[in-house]
Amino acid sequence: MALEKNLLFKLLDYLENLISQVESKEVTLNKLEEGMDFMFAVERRMQLMIETTINIAEHIVAGLNLAHPETAKDVFLVLGKEGIITQELAQKLANAAGFRNILVHDYLDVDLKIVAEASTTGLDDLRQFATCIRQFIEKQHN
Repeated sequence: MALEKNLLFKLLDYLENLISQVESKEVTLNKLEEGMDFMFAVERRMQLMIETTINIAEHIVAGLNLAHPETAKDVFLVLGKEGIITQELAQKLANAAGFRNILVHDYLDVDLKIVAEASTTGLDDLRQFATCIRQFIEKQHN
């Protein structure tokens, strides 16, 4: 399977749009605690952002016929091992995949402090991922 450049760019555009949406909300712990609709909107966007990064990573791993990761966390570690993203970013995104699992499966135990933090510092990691992947795709297709 080859890399589908157009699909990857579409997913990256979607990811960057979600990042911008969360940034525009100026998420704080106080805002999350005050409004359930606000909290759900932010959590859902966080889930979609992480799932989009997982989809992008899985597509690259499959398209390049790299190691077959067993979990969503592992897919980022493969990209780090292959030098597509840094090892540090790979670990952060592996942790984000774990956070996504909490949002989806353990939603009663979501720590809003972590959501607030992820809505600021975590966005930088996702934006860095998008930048790295865009650069990687451009190198692959030149």
